[in-house]
Amino acid sequence: MDDQAQEVFATVMAPPCIRLPYLRGSLPPELDSAQAMMPAVPLAQRLWPGHRPGGDSVPEGWRQPVNYPFSWAEASACLAAFAALDARDLADERDAADMARQARRAHELGELAELAAFAAREKGEDFSGPGKTARQTFVAEEQAQKLLLWLWLQEERLAEVAKLAAGCARGLNLLAKGFGEGGDEALQESPALGEEPQMPLHEALIPPWRVAVASVALFVEQDAVFFVEGPMRHELLALLDFRPARDWGERLGCTAEDAARMVGAFAPLWRVLGRSRPEGPDEPRLWLTWGQP
Repeated sequence: MDDQAQEVFATVMAPPCIRLPYLRGSLPPELDSAQAMMPAVPLAQRLWPGHRPGGDSVPEGWRQPVNYPFSWAEASACLAAFAALDARDLADERDAADMARQARRAHELGELAELAAFAAREKGEDFSGPGKTARQTFVAEEQAQKLLLWLWLQEERLAEVAKLAAGCARGLNLLAKGFGEGGDEALQESPALGEEPQMPLHEALIPPWRVAVASVALFVEQDAVFFVEGPMRHELLALLDFRPARDWGERLGCTAEDAARMVGAFAPLWRVLGRSRPEGPDEPRLWLTWGQP
């Protein structure tokens, strides 16, 4: 087998690589300056949260798992419901109503579970073991996909805020120049030609990465590897023992220069999430990122 054939074979046989923790794309540069040094990883994909994509085709660079509990239509309806929420829906004064709805829903689910158990007993089936576990798994997957859809919406809103902030910064910059505020000093401090003026964004706007990672892990193959960016990268570099992973960079289509910067570490999910003892699967997964440029 020649070198080109070996390269094609390695690419075909490579496990999927999922970018974490963001679904839509990288953070705005003002929230993550390190992404300017991020290597291109052509074969790494982001996870599509399951709503109907434009043209009924998942965009290139995204991957949709086959084990989502919701169909495209159901996930799209869920995303639309999240988008329709306003501040009043999320305010403390609505907590009591929300709890009442949750209690009613729990009661309804309990009745349905009892009915299902009764029907299973009538058929001579054991609903207390595997059946119960399967139902619990399905409910967990439903909640995980809802979280992914919610995170997608959060990232979409963050992109809108970043765009609005950039527009405001440009406007303020033009006003300062127009009114001559600060004289020559203001002109010296203004962005150079071709540079975008910026208005700082608060780090609290960044969606929580642990929620994303825990949800994604339910839907990807056990042999999937993860390419990590953003604040999650900084925390994992301090937590795990990363070693050079040039071969993985080459498998994922990196240039020779970028592949030389790739580092990897094996660790189970529970450790990456910062838990002190094993919870859930204990098999180590491969976490990739880049070291110093």
